[in-house]
Amino acid sequence: MQKIKIVDVLSWMGMMFVLCAYFFNSLGYLSADTFLYPLLNLFGALFLSIDVFVKKSYASLALQMVWGGISLFAIAKILF
Repeated sequence: MQKIKIVDVLSWMGMMFVLCAYFFNSLGYLSADTFLYPLLNLFGALFLSIDVFVKKSYASLALQMVWGGISLFAIAKILF
């Protein structure tokens, strides 16, 4: 039986954070102007980045870094 790795758990959590943010925003339950929306995207990108770094998928890593950077910009915009 294969052991569950922490990287795999984090990647699933990251995927769920990004999808939940998008899903609830699409339904109108979560505005992109709230603090929670970019926070979910930031942690989703961070957790997925760990997975793609370990698996040496550098194109996906670049995407997650940009996604996280956009999320940080959105959080800064909300806070300041």
